[in-house]
Amino acid sequence: MPHPFLQLAIQSFKLDMQWVATPNIPEKYVFLLKKYIFLIFYPLFWNSNAKAYRISLWDRKIFLENRENLGLIQSVFVHNHQLKKIVPAHGVIIDIGAHTGEFALFCDIYLRAKTVYSFEPVAKSYALLAQNKKDHTYHMAISTKPNLVMHIPKHTAMTSPFPVPGESTQERTACTTLDAMPEIRSISSIDLLKIDVEGMEYDVLAASTQTLQKSQHILLEMSVNRPSSKPALETLSYLATIIPGIALTHIGQIFQDNTKVIAADMVFHRPK
Repeated sequence: MPHPFLQLAIQSFKLDMQWVATPNIPEKYVFLLKKYIFLIFYPLFWNSNAKAYRISLWDRKIFLENRENLGLIQSVFVHNHQLKKIVPAHGVIIDIGAHTGEFALFCDIYLRAKTVYSFEPVAKSYALLAQNKKDHTYHMAISTKPNLVMHIPKHTAMTSPFPVPGESTQERTACTTLDAMPEIRSISSIDLLKIDVEGMEYDVLAASTQTLQKSQHILLEMSVNRPSSKPALETLSYLATIIPGIALTHIGQIFQDNTKVIAADMVFHRPK
């Protein structure tokens, strides 16, 4: 078995090849140059005020929780570029499970969105999200429950309301239903609703029924073999009940733990 560092290097190289093959990414090779300068000299990028790494990308200051965050940004672009074909420029997007703003950055840079509403329940991740994105950020979870206890591992992108493998900390967060928010209710049409909530998919759908009916496209990370509020088939059935005739149009990134599929990105289209 390769050394862990060698495994990471191989994964990074594969991601770089996919990055190069992804069409229409602005400053694609400038990003790669900055990525490797950062990986080699990362202590120089530490910002003590933000308690995070800071790097300039696409003419803006981006705050990173750790060195792996650049790979996470790359992965979002690589595995979601097909959305450009269906999501119009200057669209309205809702990002549930925003982490530190990787998907919001993709929406801004690649999809040229007009407005992105970003929801993140974890305090540490939200602090960086608010640094990376100056408006329409919300420190809360979307749920039918009034609050949730989140289990936060070392890599906070994997935070879940269910216990996670390895060491973790716990944090209670406030919740709201998406349908209850005046700024969301006032939107007549939503171009893309993205849900990435590590097993809480069913609960988010139940808290967003009116919003779903206004959403043209839905990007849902569906849990398959990990703890979740409902089994995948029950969640999909519930989505079909909320939006009769909804169609699965694309299966994107597949998430695996060794050889076991644990989740998959699914894109749905609401019928006219």
